Amino acid sequence: MRRLIPKFSIIAILAFLTAIPLTAQSQVIPPGERTITYTARKIRIKDFFETVWEQTRLQAFYNDEQLDSYEIISVDFKNVPLDKALAWLLNKRRLTWSYRRGTFVIFPIKKNSDTALSRIIVAANTRSVTGIVCDEKMRPLPGVSVFTDTIGSVTDANGRFKLADMKRGSILQVRKSGYKPMLLSSYADSISIQLIALVAPLKLIDVSGTQQRQLTASISGVSEKDIETQPASNVLSIIQGRVSGLYINQTTGLPGGGYNIRLRGRNSIESITDPLILIDGVPLPPLLTNNFFEKQKTILQQDVQLIPLANIASSPLNLLSIHDIASIEVLKDADATALYGTKGANGVILIISKTPAPGEQSLTVNIYSGIGQATRFLRLLDSKQYTEMRRQAIRNDGRAASTISDYDILLWDTTKYTDWQRRMIGGTAHITDASLEIKGSRRQLFWRLSGLYRAESTVYPSSQFNYRKGSGRAQLNYSDKKGKIKTAASVSYVADRNILPAVDVTSFSTTPPTTPELYAGGKLNFANDFGNNPYVNFLQKSTEKSSIGQGFIRNTYAPAAGWLINAAFGFNYMKNRQVQVYPMSSFNPKDSMTAYSNFLDNRYQTTMFDASTQWKKQFNNTRVSVLFGTRLFWEHMQQEGVQEYFANDASLYGRSGAIGTLELFKPDSNFRAGSIYARAEVKRNDKYIVTFTASRDNSNRINNQNYSAVYGTVGAAWVFSRERWFNDSSFFSYGRLHGSWGYSGNDQYRERADTSKQIVLMDLLAGFGNSLARAPHAEKIRKAEIAVEMGFLDDKLTGTICYYNNRSWDQLLTAVYSNALNVGIPVNYPAVIVNRGVEVDVAAQWFRSGPLRINSSINISFPDTKLLDFPHIEEQDYRNFYRIGAPLDVALTYGMEGVDAGAGLYKFAYGGSDPQVIQKRPYAKSLVPVFYGGFQNNIVYKGFQLDLLFRFARQNNYNADFGLAPEAPGTMYNQPVTVLDRWQEGGDNVPVQRYTTNTGTVAGRLYKFALLSDKRIAAVNYLRLQSLMLGYQWSDRLLKRMKISSCRLYLQGVNLFTITNYKGRDPELITDEDIYPSLRVMTAGIQLSL
Repeated sequence: MRRLIPKFSIIAILAFLTAIPLTAQSQVIPPGERTITYTARKIRIKDFFETVWEQTRLQAFYNDEQLDSYEIISVDFKNVPLDKALAWLLNKRRLTWSYRRGTFVIFPIKKNSDTALSRIIVAANTRSVTGIVCDEKMRPLPGVSVFTDTIGSVTDANGRFKLADMKRGSILQVRKSGYKPMLLSSYADSISIQLIALVAPLKLIDVSGTQQRQLTASISGVSEKDIETQPASNVLSIIQGRVSGLYINQTTGLPGGGYNIRLRGRNSIESITDPLILIDGVPLPPLLTNNFFEKQKTILQQDVQLIPLANIASSPLNLLSIHDIASIEVLKDADATALYGTKGANGVILIISKTPAPGEQSLTVNIYSGIGQATRFLRLLDSKQYTEMRRQAIRNDGRAASTISDYDILLWDTTKYTDWQRRMIGGTAHITDASLEIKGSRRQLFWRLSGLYRAESTVYPSSQFNYRKGSGRAQLNYSDKKGKIKTAASVSYVADRNILPAVDVTSFSTTPPTTPELYAGGKLNFANDFGNNPYVNFLQKSTEKSSIGQGFIRNTYAPAAGWLINAAFGFNYMKNRQVQVYPMSSFNPKDSMTAYSNFLDNRYQTTMFDASTQWKKQFNNTRVSVLFGTRLFWEHMQQEGVQEYFANDASLYGRSGAIGTLELFKPDSNFRAGSIYARAEVKRNDKYIVTFTASRDNSNRINNQNYSAVYGTVGAAWVFSRERWFNDSSFFSYGRLHGSWGYSGNDQYRERADTSKQIVLMDLLAGFGNSLARAPHAEKIRKAEIAVEMGFLDDKLTGTICYYNNRSWDQLLTAVYSNALNVGIPVNYPAVIVNRGVEVDVAAQWFRSGPLRINSSINISFPDTKLLDFPHIEEQDYRNFYRIGAPLDVALTYGMEGVDAGAGLYKFAYGGSDPQVIQKRPYAKSLVPVFYGGFQNNIVYKGFQLDLLFRFARQNNYNADFGLAPEAPGTMYNQPVTVLDRWQEGGDNVPVQRYTTNTGTVAGRLYKFALLSDKRIAAVNYLRLQSLMLGYQWSDRLLKRMKISSCRLYLQGVNLFTITNYKGRDPELITDEDIYPSLRVMTAGIQLSL
């Protein structure tokens, strides 16, 4: 038998943690009548029993062979007697319980059992009760729990039950999932009971401390169990493929790298369209906080080819501890996000942290370690093929080889071969992650302490490049004895350090394979014109240090029944500093370069205050709920970029020894926003629900000018499974139709960094009058959706299909008064964007009881997004980036018509093979997926657990066989082997034009057009085993012998294999550059609780 409240083992190194006192409260209420209030999705049975202890001071005793502590359940109890809660959990598993001295003992239901446990429920004054339970149509109901405070039973296939030797005077309770429970204080020895169908459990969202039950909204979630199955550092990697309508793809596989995220499409041309991310109600810095550094690429990089910077824009989400997260909720539609005003216009992601609770005393350690490797390598030319390509290119250009321009075949050893692809990314990354959690309580105080350390290296050929992260978090909760006053407070600090090359050296995979030795005399070799020695990038390093401090306090007061008052305050302060060093030793001595460093600093601070009151009242068959509140928000961001020059390499990391300074940028912004919001919900007969939400927002975010706007949303739901005609079906178990319509705005405007996209007002004022000259306001967004949710076979199979249609207009664009002025201002331009789509979610519980349990779920999304209107786009620079009728994420391309068999040159629509004539880009290739989704499976057999997540998508991506190198085949870059199918003489019908050595030749110039042609974009399908977790939970007998509470051993894998028609490194990374890929990661770990 097992006691759920964990005790600390007497282990020497943990002795100082032992014997934390637990003060039991005296209880005068009978055990079975003590009530619990608890709503949670996908929690362990163990966690549920711990909550029971916290609220009732009754401990659970049971055998793991009869009841799995780690079985996942969802509960929704509000002031429910413990007897009713236990009957719901145990009777369907053919278990019963008995109360003994502050505990309840769980054991199997056995007829005529004379075991010690069974005998305790027999009293001198007993009776036997038999009966039948039916539904509203008087059809027998099997699987109904019928119980008292000492004994319980489950109805058989004919709806019949029998309770023998039950105490006289016991209250008889009847319960079945999906039906209203019944309590009978007076009944005969033979009875007939009729149950009435009930609305399914409602979903829960958290609005700055206010819990709102939602039946009219679209909400998806990821549980703690799913979070634990991946060895990840960024929370976005965890929810990839698990939420319909949420498209996430990596921007780089480098440690600490970021992600692109689209929640139901992109609503804005220039404004931020990432969803609002809240951590326990406090906004996280925007995902694009560090992307201002991206604007300086042309300044920071001396190479006009714009080799991608390795970690120029790290994600703030890396500054979270995955082990502190209890669940993640994704709010999609207007009804779910309405309370967040303009900040939630693009959707909301709620990250809910683990919290302490009454009675908990535990210490948990989780450690895993593993390796990561690149999964795919491209087929490139070997030395012989490369040399032949170069020589043929020289012949095609009609010139003789020269040691000045052709030193790779005249001065280098052409028989030498270096596979630069494997040299750069063919190594093994090592990953180690360790976390610690301590929980405790004393009287009305409950606390939790946690810490994390993570170390991760790269597959680069140098151990100096690595990522380190550490964190600490402290939480304290308080609740008075009556539960009317509650306080929750937390503080946390996370810091990381990322050392990488200043550029992503993956792009040097196309270095010629015949390069000479890398080092000569202990220094980098620049002899024989080896000026582009790739290893210079291992001396030119980027060191980035980031940290974030967060604090939060929430107070809740319930002065009367149905009335709740909330107040919350939170802040976070993030710092990010990058130092990119370019020492003199990394330059060719012939170039006489000066050592220099780039210092990039970013400081971001947010402060939030939220106060609200909520009132609920039941009027006969109608329940009314009203919420009213206000929210204040402050945001301050400071950024600075400086380039310093040095006389030597000794002082590159400090600015004191600089001999020259160039200021790159120094913006400073202060934003403030306020909102008054209200929400009303009316629910009648548990089947008709209507919600109304309104907010008045005020902000100065747009051009530091104050503006205000009023937004509103209406939502409705019909639980048609509550209708009488629905009860005629034994196949359908649940049905709900819901929809919402709302109006909001987006004020997350970003001024363009370049002048290639801007509105010239002088050219448009005549056509638009003075509308463009008015004070700017938030972009307008209208959201609408309708969805139907169904359950079948007692909810063993559930499904949801949703259609959404969002429209945004009055786009905030950057404008100048004339081409002669470069100072931009925001204007509301009458461009219109439409995002619509269909989302499908299906879940099945193949086996949900017994030793074997199998659950599966699949989600698939079909997005459709387009720029519906953009007046006068052909007169503006935006015509080079967007196309009416196409998505905003689009590649405008030239139309390539193949290779001219006579001349051996690429030919294009609207220009043929003449580079001076080719101008028009007639094709718009979408970079938005046609569909995407995930397929998840969870299999549990006794102590073993297997979790699998597959991701799939159909989308366009850049063709790796075409354009891997920035210059044409024949130049001094290695190429894919597909270039061997090239034009050599008149009449050749081949896909690759003639080789050339120079970008200035006709063939070289045409290749630049080819890089922007439709042939560069290819349709890609992929199915990826995103994650796998195989775990084993030690048996209760072994745990007792080892004197520990729980122990789980596990193996984890990420990106284990991919089935795809894509020929590049990674079909997920949509990019026209050769960047660091997603790695295949395999780890092994142990989770131990004392």
